[in-house]
Amino acid sequence: MIKLIRMKSGEDVIGDVNYANDTVRIEGPAVLMPVQGNQAGQMSMGMVPWQPFSKNKEFSIPNDWIVTMSVPTDDIADGWRKSFGSGIEVPSKKMLLS
Repeated sequence: MIKLIRMKSGEDVIGDVNYANDTVRIEGPAVLMPVQGNQAGQMSMGMVPWQPFSKNKEFSIPNDWIVTMSVPTDDIADGWRKSFGSGIEVPSKKMLLS
């Protein structure tokens, strides 16, 4: 399940999370970073690989390094899926009835 993790270091890391004993295993982790938007003064969120120089795509994080864990907003989760996950964007649940 895709989760947003706030680390002791202050980093916000997003990825596909599984639980194992005293650790959390995260696949395809990315760090959320504020970036300058298209309009002056506007900020948006960007994602960069959490450990960009590692060959590993899955990491174990000790539970005592996690401050909190939550479900990310749909737009953040879709951005992660497109860039670091399956590449599939989940459509909104709006339906067109005729």
